[in-house]
Amino acid sequence: MPDWVSFAGIVTLGVGFIAGLAKAARWSGQVDSDRDVFKQFIERVEKRFEKVDERFEKVDEKLEAIFDRLPPRLVARSSPFRLTDLGEQAAKQMSAYGWAAELAPRLLGQVKGFAEFEIYEFCSAHVNGLDDQEVQRNVAACAYDLGTDKDSVFGVLTVVLRDELLRLLGRSRTSS
Repeated sequence: MPDWVSFAGIVTLGVGFIAGLAKAARWSGQVDSDRDVFKQFIERVEKRFEKVDERFEKVDEKLEAIFDRLPPRLVARSSPFRLTDLGEQAAKQMSAYGWAAELAPRLLGQVKGFAEFEIYEFCSAHVNGLDDQEVQRNVAACAYDLGTDKDSVFGVLTVVLRDELLRLLGRSRTSS
C-alpha cells in the first residue's frame, strides 16, 4: 500500500468528508430557511398589494360618484371649442342657429380683424351680457330639460355665434 494511505490519512479524509457533508447540510438548511423567509416576505407584500388594490377600488368608486354629480358637457373642451352631441341638441332646442344668423351680421363690424380666439372671447362676453328675457328664458328651459347648468347652455350660444361670425368672415368653422 502506498505511504499516504495509512490509517491516519483515511481518518483525515473521512473527517474532512464528514465535515464537508455537515457544512453542505447546514448551507442547505440556511437556503431552505432563507426561502421560507422570502416566501413569508412575498406573502406580506401580496397582502399589502391587495389592500392597496382595495383602496384604489374605493377611490375609483368615490371619483365615479363625484363625476356622476357633474352636469353633462355641451361644449367639448378641446381646441377650438365645439359642440358635443348634447350641445347640438341644445342648440336645436333653442333655435340657436337662427338666432346667431340673425345677430351675427350686426356684430360683424366689431370683430373684423380679430383672431379666432378674440372672436370667441367677444362672443362669450356678448352672450354672457345678454339682457334679452326671451333668450334668458330659453336658456333656463334648455338647461332644465337637459339636466345641466345655464352656463353650459350659454357656452352653446357662444360657440354657435362664433361659428356664424367666422362663416360670415370667410373663415368657416363648424361647431361639431
